[in-house]
Amino acid sequence: MEQINGFGTPIDKNLMEILYTTEWTSSDKGIKDKVPENSKFLIGIYYYKAEKENPGFLSQFYH
Repeated sequence: MEQINGFGTPIDKNLMEILYTTEWTSSDKGIKDKVPENSKFLIGIYYYKAEKENPGFLSQFYH
């Protein structure tokens, strides 16, 4: 796994769009929209490097 530190401008804009438009849901002991104390939010976003004539892009992990 390679750590990414910064992206080109189009990738930055795409990442910000993903973060702003993500819909959050939660459940604690069957209670919808309740977040347990000391919770952490994980966001699965994959970065694909540019290859040949194909540009790099971001993709979300949907569960």
